[in-house]
Amino acid sequence: MPSATSQAAAKTRKSTSRMSLARRDDLNYPILGRLVEVADERIVVAFDVDGSRKRQAAQTTVAVSPTDVGRDVVLVFVERDARRPIILGMTQPPACVTTVRAELDDDKLVLTAAREIVLKCGEASIILTRAGKVLIRGSYVVTHAAGVNRIKGGSVQIN
Repeated sequence: MPSATSQAAAKTRKSTSRMSLARRDDLNYPILGRLVEVADERIVVAFDVDGSRKRQAAQTTVAVSPTDVGRDVVLVFVERDARRPIILGMTQPPACVTTVRAELDDDKLVLTAAREIVLKCGEASIILTRAGKVLIRGSYVVTHAAGVNRIKGGSVQIN
């Protein structure tokens, strides 16, 4: 038969486990949860710990808005306490994955994108499209050449 001391220790472990909502070992690493509420400066996440779903108010390191409700979030816990989740970030759906690449060396900068590249400053812009179009827009466009300023095309329209 267990002693009164060991029974009291077991009872304390059970109540501590219930208070923290999860075993501390389960919360050593980031886990995936879901953003379930963003309203009136209140952020609530849901996550699975010990086989049950928990809902808990959370802090965040990233901006969240009501339109983000339902998105998966990466959570860590202050002192491994399930009552104190912090949102580190949101997972991105495959459509948000971009294929933009920048290469830089001493002589050149190469920007590569899947659909288009836009350089914009105020009312002026240069757009490069996947179809091979180059669109230059501005309220005043000037070209200067020390040598020949050549315009070539299947058809050239001026004015």
